[in-house]
Amino acid sequence: MDTINAAGWHMHFLSEDEKNGGHVFDISLTSGNASFCKITSLEIRIPNSLAFDTYELKSASKEEIKSVEQGKNA
Repeated sequence: MDTINAAGWHMHFLSEDEKNGGHVFDISLTSGNASFCKITSLEIRIPNSLAFDTYELKSASKEEIKSVEQGKNA
């Protein structure tokens, strides 16, 4: 999975209205709910484009990955 996903264990969040979500980089919870689940299956829809077909994720720098995961101004 290291060629299509962030390596290692990590967490994601999804807002209650399902309009916002992404990786969790830091957390401090004073109230609310948190749950964890182990994913045992995954469906991936891959873009049908030459740019995607020829991109090598392993060559992406840490800065490029951070920019994608945390936003352009990260």
